[in-house]
Amino acid sequence: MLSTRVLFVTCFGIAVGACSSAKIRFQTNPPEAEIFVKPVGSGAEQSLGKTPKQVESGEIEKQHGGSGPLSVVLRKPGYAPYEILVTEMLAGDTEINVELKPSIGIDDPLFLNTQIDRVFQAQNLVRLKKYDEALALLAKTQEELPQLAVTYELIGGIRFFRGNKVEALDAFQKALALYPKSLSALNMKTIIQGGNPLAIQAAPAGTPSPAPSAAAKPEGN
Repeated sequence: MLSTRVLFVTCFGIAVGACSSAKIRFQTNPPEAEIFVKPVGSGAEQSLGKTPKQVESGEIEKQHGGSGPLSVVLRKPGYAPYEILVTEMLAGDTEINVELKPSIGIDDPLFLNTQIDRVFQAQNLVRLKKYDEALALLAKTQEELPQLAVTYELIGGIRFFRGNKVEALDAFQKALALYPKSLSALNMKTIIQGGNPLAIQAAPAGTPSPAPSAAAKPEGN
């Protein structure tokens, strides 16, 4: 869903002249959102770069090649796009601070299926013990779709494999914060903390079960 706000700045459209040196600074949380600009109602989007970014109004006017109100859209993978309508009312330098809202991307089938495909690829790499390659794929999904709990579950499983229980526990706790009903994450958290697993069969793909107790007898004896 596109969020929109209206910004009144004299330095576009007819009222340029001396205002062409006025500056607009774009900042977003998180940073590295790409800034696109185009005339309202027509034209193709042109990129101004990524946040944080400071530009002169004359540079923006030159970029879109005309006068009149502008549409400025901030885009970052995994977050809802944010639109700013720039008109021509107030003068002076302006700073725009935007808090981007996470988006699960379900309105973009290509984006969503790309993330799902990465998760499956990462699972296969874990089974092949190619942990670094799996982590590289998961890092991309973690950045672009930070709300996906299974990403943290797989990261936790890899850290568990490597004997880093502190970081593994942190990953499983993040997974549970996103999806409290995850039996696999709850199971692994319980194992790491020394409790009895709730459902070993629900552990992340490739994650080892805890060693049997001394009282357990080998099967068939």
